[in-house]
Amino acid sequence: MSRKPLLFLLFPVFLLAACGEVEDTRPGKPVAQRQAAEILGLSLPTVGKLVKAGTLKLNRRGLIPAAEIDRAISGA
Repeated sequence: MSRKPLLFLLFPVFLLAACGEVEDTRPGKPVAQRQAAEILGLSLPTVGKLVKAGTLKLNRRGLIPAAEIDRAISGA
């Protein structure tokens, strides 16, 4: 099977993802501080303070790893 038909079938998914209509749901995906605030039920400034204090650590791309979110939820 040629790759061309496969790409043609996947194009609508890529287009929706580019528009923000499809959310990446991979487990363990790092999240932005705004998303972390929503997940944790905190305000964005509070998450910023937790990052600045070192309670939540950022990865090299400036995102919060899922393990940090899980740790914050579990209270460890």
